[in-house]
Amino acid sequence: MHMKKVSDQKEWFLKTILFMFILLSTTGIFNYAIDSAGIFSQNDELQEVAHALINDKTIGGLVFNYDERQFQKLIIENSGKKFNIIFVGSSKGMELRQRYLRFGDGSQRFFNHGMSGSTLEDYMAIIGLYESRSSLPSKIIIGVDPWIFNKNNGQSRWKSIGKYYKNILGKIYGTKVEVDLSDNLKYLQLLNLEYTQANLEAITKKNKQTNLEATTKNKQIKFYITNTTEVDDFTREPDGSIHYPFKVRFQKDLKTQRSAKEYGNAPVYSLESFNELSNTKLFEDFITYLQKKNIEVMFLLPPYHPIAYSLLVKDPKYKIIMDVEIYLRNIASTRGIKITGSYDPVNYHFSSIDFTDGMHSKDIVMEKLCEKLRDDTSQ
Repeated sequence: MHMKKVSDQKEWFLKTILFMFILLSTTGIFNYAIDSAGIFSQNDELQEVAHALINDKTIGGLVFNYDERQFQKLIIENSGKKFNIIFVGSSKGMELRQRYLRFGDGSQRFFNHGMSGSTLEDYMAIIGLYESRSSLPSKIIIGVDPWIFNKNNGQSRWKSIGKYYKNILGKIYGTKVEVDLSDNLKYLQLLNLEYTQANLEAITKKNKQTNLEATTKNKQIKFYITNTTEVDDFTREPDGSIHYPFKVRFQKDLKTQRSAKEYGNAPVYSLESFNELSNTKLFEDFITYLQKKNIEVMFLLPPYHPIAYSLLVKDPKYKIIMDVEIYLRNIASTRGIKITGSYDPVNYHFSSIDFTDGMHSKDIVMEKLCEKLRDDTSQ
């Protein structure tokens, strides 16, 4: 009797292992085959989107399930027009628009290269891309998030365009610099629940009306051209800036406050194990390189939601973000760099209704912060 029980338990264990193996294998194969974000292969549809934006079209329906770095690369490589002003930074600055800047007579072209979780490596890679095309901008607005000085920020998405980061390092230091561009972490996406859900949505989502033709007969269109941003969808303007769906744009403040409280409690996005400021020398050497190229550098510090910021600075694990701001203001002062914004929303009288969650703001925030960057505004 005892032997039979042991045998049954062993059989159950083996069947469970086999079931888990089949489940994980099937999930991995599914995610690799669908690959809606183009993590494992080039997403050809991004070429169409880039072409549309470059030709001054507004795009709707394109969510963030694609390689944002490769998308920026396509924009830079295929644009026949020079961008005089660019923004580099994270999703916190994606609502910065050309009409908020109004530099000079307004003829200068602007493009927003904001990317989710952007880091110093991303900033440098974008400049490397422009350098490779001999089309460096005359002004660059850097949306500086605290986590770029955290060596433990966990960000590796920059490796998608990492060779351009490597090229800029070589130009800055005048010698070949070895950089590990292997990105084995991307294979974790094969078993990532969120990526599985994104891929499921990609194959079930109904085609929307579009003025763009698919490049293959049965291709699923996930974006469309629109004449207005007043649609209940993700939209992207020709300057690269984005608009969120109505449920985000017109979200009730109580929901925003709940989201901010959740964000402000551990673990906090890219701020874990932030014990000291790192990358400061590289950051300063990069700024020096830009200024030697006669590029006007400007800093934009995107604020946190008031509730989130209060929670962060009260927690010894995260209050280092105040040191980051002090450091940036000192750099700006000594190098003659315009600086706008603050991680502390109180400094600009922003309230909860100006945000959508703990770290993302509404248009009014970017519009107000741009006031200090205009030609007729003193530092």
